[in-house]
Amino acid sequence: MTTWSASGVAMVALTLPVGCGLNDLFSHVPAHAPAAADVDDDLPFRVGAKLRHARWGEGLLVGIQREGSDVIATVHFASVGRKRLSLEYAHLEEL
Repeated sequence: MTTWSASGVAMVALTLPVGCGLNDLFSHVPAHAPAAADVDDDLPFRVGAKLRHARWGEGLLVGIQREGSDVIATVHFASVGRKRLSLEYAHLEEL
């Protein structure tokens, strides 16, 4: 254990031994964002796109994924919050 002071606040640094179990706490966190080649290029919109829905107005695309033969868009609308929409039925217009 090492102790030092930074700006008058005592700090303690511990070195955890390998195999103690604590090293695996964040093993589920991805090491990197998907590369451009990993992105599905045939999706109609990109995350971050501004979209318009006939009923809920303008929204921001926060997620898009393929589910079988359908594409599901997750859009955040200021008027109603976050909605998951099937692009087969929701007619979204990119702004």
